[in-house]
Amino acid sequence: MILTSINISVAIALPIIGGSIGWFTNFLAVKMLFYPRDPIAILGMEFQGVFPKRQATVATKIGQLVASELLASEEIFKHIGSEQNLNKIKLNIGKILANYFDLSFVQKYPLAAKLLPNKIKLRIQEEILNEVDQVIPSIMQAQVSQLEKSLDIERIVADKVKQLSSKRLEKIIWSILADEFIFIEWVGAFLGFTIGLVQVLVGFVLF
Repeated sequence: MILTSINISVAIALPIIGGSIGWFTNFLAVKMLFYPRDPIAILGMEFQGVFPKRQATVATKIGQLVASELLASEEIFKHIGSEQNLNKIKLNIGKILANYFDLSFVQKYPLAAKLLPNKIKLRIQEEILNEVDQVIPSIMQAQVSQLEKSLDIERIVADKVKQLSSKRLEKIIWSILADEFIFIEWVGAFLGFTIGLVQVLVGFVLF
C-alpha cells in the first residue's frame, strides 16, 4: 500500500475518532442514569433517567438491606452487648449504688445507716452487681429486639430514600461512585481508540 498524506491522516484520525465516540457514548450512558430527572415524551415514547425512574424500588431494596443485614437485632446486640459495654454499665451501676449508700441511704434511714456496717453495705452492693451482671444481657437483647420491631427500620429507611429529590440522590450516588463512572467513560475511550487502531492496521494489511 502506497502511503499518502491522506492515508496517514485517516490512520491518525480513525483511532482518535473511535476513542472520542467510545468516550462520548459511555459518558452519555452514565448521564442517562440520572437524566432526564422527570419523564419526557419523545415520539410517543417516555424517557426518564434510570435512578429517578426506579427510586421507589431502590428505596425499598435499601430498606430491606439495612433492616436484614446492617441493623439486624443480632448485630445491634453484638455491639451494644459487648463485654466492654457491659463492664461500663456495671461500673456505672456500681457508682450509683455507692452514691446511694453514702448519701441517699444515710438521709432516708439515718439510724439504719449507723447500725449497718460498711462491710455489709459493700456486700449488698456486690450481690446487686452480681445479679445485674446476670440479667443485663438478656434485658438488653429483649429491648433491642423490641426497639427493632417498634422502629420498623425497613420502612423508615425506605421512606427517607423515597423522599430524596432526584438532584440529591444524584449527588449521593456520585459521591460514592464518581471514580467508577469516570473509569467507565475512559474505558469507552480506550476501546474506541483500540478499535480504530485495529481498523487502520487491517486497512494497511488488506489494501
